[in-house]
Amino acid sequence: MPPKKLIPTGLVLALSCSLLSSASLFAQESPSWDQAAETVEDTYVLPTFTVESETVDRYRAADAVSAVRIRTQMIETPATISVLTKDFIEDVAPVRILDATRYSAGVQAGYHQAFADTMTMRGFESAWKTIDNFLETSGYLMEPAVIERIEISKGPNAILSAGIRPGGHVNIVTKSPQFERSTSITGIYGEWDANKFSFDTTGPLDDSGRFAYRLIGVYQDTHRYWSKDFERSRRVIAPSFTWRINPTTELVIRYNYRNTTEAHSAHAILDPSVTQRGQKPILAPGFSYRGMNGIPRWAVLNYAGGTAQAQLTSSFNEHITMRLAVFADRGGETSAVVRPNLPQLADTVTPYTGNDRYDPYTGYLTQDYVWSRQNPSLPYDEQTNPYISTFSPYYDPTNIQVRALDISAWAKTRVIQNDWVFNYELPVVKLQTVTGWAYKHREAEYRAIVGAMAPYSLYDLENQDQSVVWGNSFESNNESADRTTEIFLNQRASFWEDKIAISGGVMYYETMNSVTDKVRPSDSSRLSDSQEMYMGSALYRITEQASVYYSYSTNSIPTAANGVAMWSEGKQHEYGVKSEFFNRRLSINLAYFEITQTNVTSGNPARIAGDMNAPATLVSDQKNHGFEVEVNGALTRNLSALASFSQVKMSDQWGRDVRFVSKNLAAALLTYRVHDGALSGLSATLGAVYTGEFAGEVPSLDLTPLGVVVQPSFYIPSYTLVNAGLGYDWGRYQVRLYVDNVLDKKNYVQTGGARYGSEGLFTGAGRLFKVQATVKF
Repeated sequence: MPPKKLIPTGLVLALSCSLLSSASLFAQESPSWDQAAETVEDTYVLPTFTVESETVDRYRAADAVSAVRIRTQMIETPATISVLTKDFIEDVAPVRILDATRYSAGVQAGYHQAFADTMTMRGFESAWKTIDNFLETSGYLMEPAVIERIEISKGPNAILSAGIRPGGHVNIVTKSPQFERSTSITGIYGEWDANKFSFDTTGPLDDSGRFAYRLIGVYQDTHRYWSKDFERSRRVIAPSFTWRINPTTELVIRYNYRNTTEAHSAHAILDPSVTQRGQKPILAPGFSYRGMNGIPRWAVLNYAGGTAQAQLTSSFNEHITMRLAVFADRGGETSAVVRPNLPQLADTVTPYTGNDRYDPYTGYLTQDYVWSRQNPSLPYDEQTNPYISTFSPYYDPTNIQVRALDISAWAKTRVIQNDWVFNYELPVVKLQTVTGWAYKHREAEYRAIVGAMAPYSLYDLENQDQSVVWGNSFESNNESADRTTEIFLNQRASFWEDKIAISGGVMYYETMNSVTDKVRPSDSSRLSDSQEMYMGSALYRITEQASVYYSYSTNSIPTAANGVAMWSEGKQHEYGVKSEFFNRRLSINLAYFEITQTNVTSGNPARIAGDMNAPATLVSDQKNHGFEVEVNGALTRNLSALASFSQVKMSDQWGRDVRFVSKNLAAALLTYRVHDGALSGLSATLGAVYTGEFAGEVPSLDLTPLGVVVQPSFYIPSYTLVNAGLGYDWGRYQVRLYVDNVLDKKNYVQTGGARYGSEGLFTGAGRLFKVQATVKF
């Protein structure tokens, strides 16, 4: 499809005005630091693109930057944005981002829980996130020690997340240099998911008040719950530097290097008796809930990468603010993966030849039975040539067939972005214009070589032969490139002393996207096209402490499936109520939403299991609707809380439940802190997360040969996890005890992906005690 050549006229006019205005502004001489200090008592002006460092409560921030790239008061934002503060993150002590974000309404676990920050938000799964409003596409685990706060924007956002799934996205705000000197050293010890040492030092570089630094370092060497061979190691070094060029101009430079080793998930297969909803998913005979089940110790993911960014922000006067930013990310993965060689669950060959493990009459899986016509050479006839089943075990626990993959992958991303904010107050209206552009270039490569391994017995793992004979050809050899140009405009107008606000925005998104498959050229694709994405909203301030709003937003993701390039378009209607109490220290927000997305892609379990005749990707349209309630902030002077409840109803185009989407989610975290008396400095935390029932897989096909819809073969039942903590702050010393999974719920399947473990079938971890000690200087 040829690219569209014309950029929307409104955007051209807006950018022309912004460039003409900025030219005259740059021609003016900016005030020096000394000159401004003589006339302004507080010489430094907080940039429009930066959030307030102080929060109104330990758990509540009053502002966010995840609406239209600039700082906005939460009660004036016509969208659902959850902010997880630094104090909240500290009380949770997350191993990964999900441990914190799951307390926000509508957020639950997604795919690849071993090594990726994959989450499902409002029913849509995504591993991508933004870091300081820059899109980061590796998906690998983010180190909590470098995080200042987490902002979760729900639903599609044409301006901020044009190329992300429409359920929403997570924006990580990283720690910045401070002009007040401080240093902290922290150690965490526990049986697993612990054994981590970190330091954080920041302060001014000199006495001028213009230069500051920060340096964060992390070292971790631990293992996971499932086995001492299930290793996890991290090394992070994150320096940053701030230069206040003058009182209204600031340059911040950050770098984050990370080196991670993560074991892949353990081997597991579901029991053949588990075939439909209502049956508790249990592991097949021979598989342990706590063990690698034959996955070798060398089957790990090694990732090393670095992210660099620089942001120049300047306020030219009370009306105009600008940000110019660059971002670069490069990372590479080398992995050894061991996967089961399992029979295909469904016939994916055209024309159809039979041999499905799905009952053609009901659409339910029969794992150990194969269905075919009584006489395969003749057409189906209900009386004379029906479908019959034949016993054919899916696997033999004494003869597990496996194959190895040697994976190498790398990706690099470069971004330049320029944003402008114009604020004007007229007699009857206040106008705020946010406009800008961005250019993004991403390249990636993925290669995999297959290795042959001897079969093994689950009952004799000590004598398992873990050697590999590597092949000479690639199973996968893909290259991709993506060049994106974004031009956006968002206009906000407020009336009647800011009681009524109307806003509208448009994003022009042009992409040149190509995927080259060197093994299967027919799976290659190329997309050169553009899209316009829109958003609009209306907000009414009922009182200073309450507002109601409606918003509409879209986004589009360039994607490809089985050699065909396409757009995956998301749309959302949202209605909400926001309220603040106790001098803004507590908020209660409600929202109702409706979301649709076209051309949703997911990996085909049949291809992953080794059936190279199966299409690599499954494609479907999805829609949902639901509501959310979230309470956040101070209930009393000593008691802080974050509580949420969400309900979503979602199905694919065949009416089936969608993988990793619970109808009901709920969570709450309460922390009580003693401020006075002999127990001053003591704190206690109690949290609970409820995850409702959800489908554990995407079926291998949509319809049986008789036209019956194929159903998910297993569901994860609802479960609740309870966490607790106890802390004591004594001057510059801090000690905390964390207890994850207080009730010691274990020996159950916690999350799915497919019927076998190498693709996300994960069992729950037992109770964990962790001790954290911090010394501050």
